[in-house]
Amino acid sequence: MGICSPDPVNSELKTHYKPNTLQKELYRIWLDSIDHLHQKPNICIVNGEPIDGGNPKQQGNQSWSTNLADQATDSIKLLKKIPSKEILFVKGSGYHVTIQGTSIEQFIAERMNAVDYSIYEGMQTTKADYWANVDINGKKFSFTHHTPYAKFFAYRATPLSKEMALLSLDKDRSKLKYDVIVRSHVHYYIAISTLNTHAFTTGAWKYPDAHLTRGGLGGIYPDIGGVEVIVESNGTILIIPHFSQLRIEPSIYKV
Repeated sequence: MGICSPDPVNSELKTHYKPNTLQKELYRIWLDSIDHLHQKPNICIVNGEPIDGGNPKQQGNQSWSTNLADQATDSIKLLKKIPSKEILFVKGSGYHVTIQGTSIEQFIAERMNAVDYSIYEGMQTTKADYWANVDINGKKFSFTHHTPYAKFFAYRATPLSKEMALLSLDKDRSKLKYDVIVRSHVHYYIAISTLNTHAFTTGAWKYPDAHLTRGGLGGIYPDIGGVEVIVESNGTILIIPHFSQLRIEPSIYKV
């Protein structure tokens, strides 16, 4: 149910996986979103979960491979198509990207020569941490993967607004005042702005699997695509979502 390259390799079986119709469509959107970038990115932030993982709650069902190394190799193929000068990784949910303390983000980041970043300098040298602060043209960005999920559309701005308010209240202790706040995890895009702060969530590259349908179908369909942010030399911040609808339709059985 998630994106893969046109030629994923299953190293255990020594075979090549043939992507299904949905995966081919997701790959088309991946390429389209890159083609529609307004500028060549100075940096690409992978805000957690560049792979789907072993899918243990479904015993690996609906995954093209449960081998995380194979998934990581295929993820690198996709990420290399983004023409950014640098790439930075943030850690996501352990369910998707961690095996007994081993971070797949770290694994992928090392192979892609990603930015070395640690939340506090001198603590450790790492290729992926749990949150990141990035300065772009003098504007401070806050990245971390998790934010509370709101299934009903009317409430989706609430967790993000709460995060904005709490970070503002914490600015004396955190020593940072953020201009842009970026969160992921929820699979939908929503953006809100105040006079001095912008915040948005990112979409996803996976359609609902069986685990997501346990609470019904309503509200679980993702926004597929990425988000481009341009900080102009005069400080103007442009947030440009690149999302697309599937061109394929779900099948209907007629009686």
